[in-house]
Amino acid sequence: LKPTGSKLFVTPSVADLDHFAKELLPEKIELLAICGGDGTISRTISAIINAYGSKPPPRSAILPGGTMNLLASQIGQGGSILRNLKSLADRRGSGSGRYAIQTIRIGQAYGFLYADGSNFEILQEFYKKKTGHVGAVFLGSRMVASFLARGKLIRKLVRAEKVTIETEETGSLSFDSLGNFAGTINKLPLGFPFLP
Repeated sequence: LKPTGSKLFVTPSVADLDHFAKELLPEKIELLAICGGDGTISRTISAIINAYGSKPPPRSAILPGGTMNLLASQIGQGGSILRNLKSLADRRGSGSGRYAIQTIRIGQAYGFLYADGSNFEILQEFYKKKTGHVGAVFLGSRMVASFLARGKLIRKLVRAEKVTIETEETGSLSFDSLGNFAGTINKLPLGFPFLP
């Protein structure tokens, strides 16, 4: 399963990603397989893109190993990490299974989803227990019940905040917002289409 010239890097912390990305620069990396969920993938590609600068970064392969794996779900990839790794090794060089998905850049971070305000608060609440799809449905049910009862949970998670957004096209915009959500993938947990 280990092709000639392959390397395994274990990054125990986010801080190690920058060091890892700089180590890759002198290498002629054809394919970078990232094992993890959406957050790990985003942080890894951010470190790679920032380290490579104007040089084209290597292609990336996803080995889903996170909580929700929305990116992997978007490209129809599921199952165990080992099965995906074997499939990747079997397809190596064939060109099959390739997908192009645009990224979003916020500051120096690259990814496929962006959320702030209430969206972020809801994600933070979800990640306290990391219970997967069942936990997402349970949290949604708790939020609906809290909304109907005007309870603490809904007031804690959903509230307006002052937001300032600066873009190259529009300059600076300030407004009150419950939350902003954007992405380059269009499926949410359980495959529900959400973004156009």
